[in-house]
Amino acid sequence: MRLLFPLFLAAALGTCLVTSLTAQELEVKQPQPAVLGVINDVDVTVTDLTEEKINNSPKREVKLERLAESLKLKLPKADPKLFEQKFAATFRLVISPQTRNFASFVYEGDGDAQHLAFIGQGRLLYPQDSGGSDLPSSTFQRMIKALPKDVSPAKEERELFTNPENFGALINVVAGEYDRAENTYWHFSFLGTTPEQVELRSKAVLTILDQGASRPIQLAILKRREPLCVQLRDQRKAVESAQRMSNVLQDELKSLADFTPDMLPNLRVQQMQLDVDLAGVQARIAACERLLEKTPQKVERRNQIEDLKVAAEIESSGFEARRAKSEEFIVKVKAKVELGTKLAKAEQSRKVALGGVRNSEEQIKRVDAAIHAYAPLPLVDNKITVQPLEWTQ
Repeated sequence: MRLLFPLFLAAALGTCLVTSLTAQELEVKQPQPAVLGVINDVDVTVTDLTEEKINNSPKREVKLERLAESLKLKLPKADPKLFEQKFAATFRLVISPQTRNFASFVYEGDGDAQHLAFIGQGRLLYPQDSGGSDLPSSTFQRMIKALPKDVSPAKEERELFTNPENFGALINVVAGEYDRAENTYWHFSFLGTTPEQVELRSKAVLTILDQGASRPIQLAILKRREPLCVQLRDQRKAVESAQRMSNVLQDELKSLADFTPDMLPNLRVQQMQLDVDLAGVQARIAACERLLEKTPQKVERRNQIEDLKVAAEIESSGFEARRAKSEEFIVKVKAKVELGTKLAKAEQSRKVALGGVRNSEEQIKRVDAAIHAYAPLPLVDNKITVQPLEWTQ
């Protein structure tokens, strides 16, 4: 009997919403310095997960339990080959539910590892249940192909696992039984003619699963990590660059604290009035000059005209000074508006980059979690039980 477990593919996509300023928003509020929050207490780019460590994972310390009591199995069919089997080895492997969340990390990749994405579910040994036509033996062929040469099982074991006729006969696997942690188990049983043979077959399948499935899957996921770390470092630099730009702009805005965009209309009205007044006084000066250029007049009359000209020139100087100051204020108000616009863009760039940082950090954390989730499946009690086999009707 085989139990099929559903596959749930989960993908976490980080999104970042940012606000923008419209052209009509002339009033620039003084921004408060934001917490950078880029480098956390634990830098996710630092890890002890390496290709070397995955390739040299600790070997299992398996305890062998030999029972005198026979294991009673119902004879599925009258097959002389089955009657030759005198012993059985049984053990259980824990299937973590976490692998359901990370199958996409492998399945969306390429190469043989993607076919092993369901190591945490019953579908690994029954791939045809997931819509394919493969047999369990083809899955074992892929796992054996992925084994390092120095740990490959002997020819007899390789032929055992790659022969489809052996599944359901000499090899039995049932995925089932939940515990409180929502883990499930693979129940393995191997039949053989001697205790040593079933022990060897049991240890061989552990090696195949560890080195031919878990290891290549972990390595495939690990390949995703470094590009994400490079991306994260670039995003952090972008955040820091935008923050520096924001700090510079804020410092420049401090000298313009007394100027506000709403001053601009009044300043322009004042400037227009000054232009009118200046035009009037310059006209008086010109009139005085024309009168003075005419035929000589009485000294008293000439002195009066010169006095009027001097007074007009003084008044003109005052208007020009006021106009220059008004123009200076207009330039500063415009400068503040421009700096405020640049600051808003810098803050927006920082927020976007910071959103990218957080998203990349989460992706790296998920990669690390996926690598740990696809670690070799725990052997219950680190034990393989070997006992005599008794067939029943």
